[in-house]
Amino acid sequence: MKRAYLLPLLLSLPGCAQDDDDLRQEAARACAFSPSRFTLWEVRRDRTTGQPVAIAYSGVDRDCMTRWLYRKKLAEVQY
Repeated sequence: MKRAYLLPLLLSLPGCAQDDDDLRQEAARACAFSPSRFTLWEVRRDRTTGQPVAIAYSGVDRDCMTRWLYRKKLAEVQY
């Protein structure tokens, strides 16, 4: 699935979209940058629990995000 199709899908799921925004805000606070500085492309969730298991992002310091992902026990999705 292309990225262009993901945004409307995410926006059509208001619960997930809000959770994704919360995740983005949390990452921004942890790495001390503005949430507008990076793009959260995709959040993959566990089908049974709905908890995030992996994210795809761009636009910020990889070192800080890698540490944050490790602490949150999340994988990084690479395209």
